[in-house]
Amino acid sequence: MEPQFLVLCPAGQATLAVREHKKRKFHAKSRTGCVCCKRRRVKCDETRPGCTRCAKTHRRCTYESEERPECGRWQDECLGNPLDQAVCKPVALVPEACATPRGATSVELLLHHFEQNYDSITEGIDMLLPSSRTLPREHPHLLSATLAVSASHLRHHSSHASAHEIAECHQKWATLQGFQAALKEELDQQRSDALLATAMCLNLLAFGFVEDGQESWASDPMTSNSTMTDSSRLAWLSLQLGLKPLLLATAQFRDASALQPMFEASGVWRCSLNRHGSDSSSSSSADLGFTTTPLLWTGLLRPRATDRFDLDRVLRQPLRVLILLAETPDHSLFSHLQFVGELEPAFVHLLRHADARALWIFGYWLGLLGRYGFWWLRRRVERDFGAIVVHLRRCLITYSDDEGSSEWNQGDGEWNQGEAHMWANLIDDLEQLENDWPSGMRRCSDN
Repeated sequence: MEPQFLVLCPAGQATLAVREHKKRKFHAKSRTGCVCCKRRRVKCDETRPGCTRCAKTHRRCTYESEERPECGRWQDECLGNPLDQAVCKPVALVPEACATPRGATSVELLLHHFEQNYDSITEGIDMLLPSSRTLPREHPHLLSATLAVSASHLRHHSSHASAHEIAECHQKWATLQGFQAALKEELDQQRSDALLATAMCLNLLAFGFVEDGQESWASDPMTSNSTMTDSSRLAWLSLQLGLKPLLLATAQFRDASALQPMFEASGVWRCSLNRHGSDSSSSSSADLGFTTTPLLWTGLLRPRATDRFDLDRVLRQPLRVLILLAETPDHSLFSHLQFVGELEPAFVHLLRHADARALWIFGYWLGLLGRYGFWWLRRRVERDFGAIVVHLRRCLITYSDDEGSSEWNQGDGEWNQGEAHMWANLIDDLEQLENDWPSGMRRCSDN
């Protein structure tokens, strides 16, 4: 039965007619067309390797039925081409451990963000992360570390960072799982490079992970109990110290390493330090071996009766590194990170117990790092440097307010009047480092 249409029209226009309804011709829908034609909802002639429409519009023609990239070519076939990221499934790209958890940023977005913002993400660490792009994907811990760094970068630059933070924590967990398993395998050149790159990415992530709740001291630093001496704020530093055994275990593969530029950068720093004499036994504790040693700095090496550690190893060597880094500002970032390699567990113990000497040395290193202003170190430097300055300033205020005593108990030692004046000048030197920080970084004077 033919359909009938009733049309309402004004009087005098009854001659209007409705055109005859024509049925649409039946056509079978194809599900094997190329991805571009499917997205545009146009017919694809399914010509291989590229259809006619894509050739005319100069689009890259791909088919979902094509074989997925092999594991060994993941960085070229998937990471390097944003279109492939939309086509490939996460399971075809990454191990199951790297899959996206609920509420987290997707793996595809993390890979896409890493590739599209590579220069911004790798500022200061470009000698490290190129290996993360070129090493084969058979090292899942390195891929997870790359995803975690990408998520961390998104978290730092997003006002709604909860999904990125979940992704970062999940990928760090996946990295640690794969890293622990890889440590049990026999080392070769490729595994050595992958382990080192992963370990350094983990250190970077630990340094850059500063929770918003831990920054509450900045709102009222003079009354807050949250200072650099809290053990929770030094957990990341313990992780940095754990890199030493891995460096020793992989030393035999260093000459042919893909990370050689990084080793060379730190090697130049090491040679410069050795030229000044690294043997602490060759000079007294107050002699740092440099002709331009600030006189104030030698006061940090005055022994105390309560000291229960080797003053030369624990304080003198890190202080010598600071002098070299301060004298030569053109050193690479990796040279500054080597400062951590000079720290002893006893130094961390002094930090936890608010030893003013250790706090000042560590704060000065953070102040030097602040000159770079890289995205992954800003929050750590701003927070912990500020907490150290506030703590030391509070020590001086307490001393000056105590009019009935010529001494003030600081940690396990004492400040007399002469030492208080010395510390006032040392703290001024510390705060002067902020003058070299890039604009946009929060300073102590801003709090």
